[in-house]
Amino acid sequence: MEHLSWPDGRQRCFWANPKNERYVRYHDEEWGRPVHDDGKLFEMLLLECFQAGLLWVTKLLPDIYSNR
Repeated sequence: MEHLSWPDGRQRCFWANPKNERYVRYHDEEWGRPVHDDGKLFEMLLLECFQAGLLWVTKLLPDIYSNR
């Protein structure tokens, strides 16, 4: 996967849009990290099913059903 150098010195994937803070935060805090919590895995499965056909940015919008 192609990585780009950013002004802050970090390496990020090409899809982490620098104009979208949520993409950057998702890339830095969640992308590629293993998840072992059953509840979180179930949440991710449901989100993946419901977002089928939608833009990925939809998943990054505030989730009214989340406890975060």
